[in-house]
Amino acid sequence: MYRLRVKEVIKELGVTQSWLARNTKINESMIRRMVHDPNYMPSAATLAQVAKALHIPMEELLEELPDPPPPIPARERYGKNRSSK
Repeated sequence: MYRLRVKEVIKELGVTQSWLARNTKINESMIRRMVHDPNYMPSAATLAQVAKALHIPMEELLEELPDPPPPIPARERYGKNRSSK
């Protein structure tokens, strides 16, 4: 699973969302979504435009997160036979 790092990167570089929208020709509402929703995943082409405008490798816009553990089935959570007393 990946998380967008656009918010952190633009803060580090000292640029604004408006600047990024102007320099990528990406709609400002999409830039806003990339900044405020780290789980949003735009197309590779969009990420490439952002990376190019910021003069960074595209990989710096992404953070790899560990996959969450699989859910535990209810019968294992509560014991195999709850109804017996």
